[in-house]
Amino acid sequence: MDLKSLKIGIPRALLYHRYPEFYKAFFEKLGCNVVLSPETNRDIFSKGIALSIDESCLPSKIYLGHIDWLLDKCDFIFIPRVSNFGFTDKLCAKFYAVYDIVASTFPKEKDKFLDLNIDYINGKKEKPAFLAVGKKLGFSKKETIQAYDKAKQVEHTANAERREKLLKQLKSDKLKILVVSHAYNTYDEYIGKPIMRALAKQGVEVLNILDIEGEDTKALFTKYTKSLYWAYNKELVGALVYLEEFIDGIVIITAFPCGPDAMVNEMLLRRQKKIPMINLVIDELAAEGGLETRIEAFVDMLSEFQKTR
Repeated sequence: MDLKSLKIGIPRALLYHRYPEFYKAFFEKLGCNVVLSPETNRDIFSKGIALSIDESCLPSKIYLGHIDWLLDKCDFIFIPRVSNFGFTDKLCAKFYAVYDIVASTFPKEKDKFLDLNIDYINGKKEKPAFLAVGKKLGFSKKETIQAYDKAKQVEHTANAERREKLLKQLKSDKLKILVVSHAYNTYDEYIGKPIMRALAKQGVEVLNILDIEGEDTKALFTKYTKSLYWAYNKELVGALVYLEEFIDGIVIITAFPCGPDAMVNEMLLRRQKKIPMINLVIDELAAEGGLETRIEAFVDMLSEFQKTR
């Protein structure tokens, strides 16, 4: 097979939303054709739910719907499996079980699934993991290193642009509302995007915590708790602490039944006392109209609260 004609499918769900530029650029820099599944739609949503067990969280159910959409449209489907970034930075079980879940759900298609394994505790760091992916596809070590380095540059530029955008938003005279959630919630068409649109319709400045979340703010999470088990939750809480003095309200998005978020978001609701906050829990039955009503009421409450300050 001509390596330059390879079609690599990437599900537009879970970790893709955290590393969109990086994942796509890596395969494109190798010369592959990237097939990205579409925004979550009703068919993908319903298919994912049908393929999943009831106990799975909503983003995991949606992920299987995206896998199903890609099955007959590419040569390989990229499925990153990430366990941890060290002993103090573990990830939710869904991220290191996802490959096995997909393989057991679609056993006849197993040879098509291209896994990436990151597990710092056992010596499997990011760059060597991507080198292993390139090797599986048949690319040389030199080609893969060049693709990885160029993709990281693309990611760095995109992250810097997002951060600069948010810093400009902080200077706005509008009511500033910070949306706090994971990328796979915020950027999904069925989970977070309806909330972002509903907030924008209220004429407020909508701040996305993901635009500044990262290693440089993560350590600040200790304001609310001495320890946190999950790396991505640490980054969200740390970024929230960094932005607290600039914002007027907080909207948390929780996808049901996420265990880590259920614990961490409840902690924030109990311990963060200065800024009005609302937690929107989204499940497969959530109605967009009901969410808009709650958001409208929250913004009205914030407006009245500002008049008394």
